[in-house]
Amino acid sequence: MDDSDTDLFRATIQQFLDSANYVVDVASEGEYVETRKSVLHEEPYSDVHNRPELHSNHVQSARDGAVDALNGVVAK
Repeated sequence: MDDSDTDLFRATIQQFLDSANYVVDVASEGEYVETRKSVLHEEPYSDVHNRPELHSNHVQSARDGAVDALNGVVAK
């Protein structure tokens, strides 16, 4: 990869991580942590998808990764 490709790759990774963190923030807003992808699809997905930087498959992967992480730390 040349320098411009490397910069684009790093920017995409940062946008992906920012999107996943946003989903975690939204999921943690209520009295309990929301871990249902169907519920988290609406608000956070729409907010993140409206940003032009990421394709929809990256947005969905960020949401799913955030939900998996939340499920790993939420007490059952």
